[in-house]
Amino acid sequence: MAHSTSYLSTAPRTPAISKVVPLTEVSGDFPNILDDFTNSGPHGRPWPMGRTHLIVHFPENAELPDMYTCSTPVDPYTSNTTGVHAEMNAIPYLENLHVKRVVMYLNWSPCSGCSGEIKKLVETKRSDPDFFLEIVFRGVYKIRKESCTQKCNCRTAPGNPEGLYNLSLLEPFCTLRSFNRKDWQDLERLLDKRDPNIAFEELSIHDQPTNDEMDVEVATDLVAILRNQYKGYIARPPTQYGSLVPLKYMTGDIEGILDDFRSSGPHFYPNSVPRTHLILHFRKDDLQSMHTCTSSGFDEMHAENHAISYLQKRQKTGRIVMYLNWAPCHDCSNALIALIQEKETVPDFFLEIVFRGIRYNRRPSCTVHCGCVDESPEGLRALSRMEPYCTVRSFNRQDWKNLEGLFDNIERWHRDSIDGDIADDFRWMQYQ
Repeated sequence: MAHSTSYLSTAPRTPAISKVVPLTEVSGDFPNILDDFTNSGPHGRPWPMGRTHLIVHFPENAELPDMYTCSTPVDPYTSNTTGVHAEMNAIPYLENLHVKRVVMYLNWSPCSGCSGEIKKLVETKRSDPDFFLEIVFRGVYKIRKESCTQKCNCRTAPGNPEGLYNLSLLEPFCTLRSFNRKDWQDLERLLDKRDPNIAFEELSIHDQPTNDEMDVEVATDLVAILRNQYKGYIARPPTQYGSLVPLKYMTGDIEGILDDFRSSGPHFYPNSVPRTHLILHFRKDDLQSMHTCTSSGFDEMHAENHAISYLQKRQKTGRIVMYLNWAPCHDCSNALIALIQEKETVPDFFLEIVFRGIRYNRRPSCTVHCGCVDESPEGLRALSRMEPYCTVRSFNRQDWKNLEGLFDNIERWHRDSIDGDIADDFRWMQYQ
């Protein structure tokens, strides 16, 4: 893959900025800013050897100007200099604003410290139902990645992978992702419209093949980083990993999850799967499928409780399918009933609960050898009466096809990303 190495520009650069300023104040530096975004990934030189830029855009608050800040210091580079990251300039500015959607463009992903501060910011904004922060970055900052080779200088700074993983858990208030072609187009429009003396053709880079290829590589790396962090949390006590994560991060565990579903019924035996998997699938195209997993034998929230907390924050979900390898217990059934009652006034809301096995109710088919819990079935029975807002049933052949189809799509997406990365590497080998 032909990565650009033109990190230093001969054009005059604006000085380091220690606060957030209107984007118009740096209009003379637009070509250099865009050049830095282009060269910041997937294996470029992170700050402080290069500059970190941050642009704040308010798509639904046109009255607010787009803002800009960058890391300090910039030049000259001193190995032991303590500087201010761009995110630390932007966070105090955003704390005092009452806005809806915020898009934060970064040429480098946040470090562990900045991820922690952004997480605090998002948590303070949770009382505002309209607030949503979208973090879009070009390159991964100081994390050794799957695409790294012996020739690149990428190193993992302590806490950086965990920081990105914690940010990924903040949905539906925050989303974290890498650049795609539309982001390049949006960024170029932001810069182009600010300075009429800069021709759009001079800025346009989104249609360059090498740029698209790098974006695919960064996206693939991000999925691997978050997936590895999730698998690390799985190995720890369950109280530390109960949140929902996008299903696409589970590409390395697809077969294990499907095996758990297949072996979870009809009865719970002492050697049965101790984990409960829950997958939320939304029929709306703009909502991604989510996954959580909890283990028995620990005093912790059940998977259904994590899903309920997530759905309570979503205003418009449409029809939802909740796949479970074990049917809800009595308490979870009552909690789901309370959620449905809250959502009765939400248009198009419908929850379809599909489970594989029954664990919490003794029934006529049980024997002395099974470990099914002797619990009242009243909760599950009451949940099944919540139509027309909810339906509860066990798996059928079509459900298996749908569930496997979800995983096939995830595997196909991941496989295509890897194929693109291999093709990029081969192209780099051909033209070096």
